[in-house]
Amino acid sequence: MADRDKGTGPKGGTSTVYKSGLLRKTAYFYEDEWEAIRKAAYDRDVSYTDIIREAVRSYLKIID
Repeated sequence: MADRDKGTGPKGGTSTVYKSGLLRKTAYFYEDEWEAIRKAAYDRDVSYTDIIREAVRSYLKIID
């Protein structure tokens, strides 16, 4: 499991960790996936990040 305080992953790599506790990562999407994300963000008037985070948390069954 990743070390939340140090921003290191299971293989020892590092991540940018913001004061809010968020990690910065890069993800790649196929064009149809990105268009669906973009449309959902526009329709709901939220950021792309909000859509992606909501989808990931739902898929992984992470409860606030």
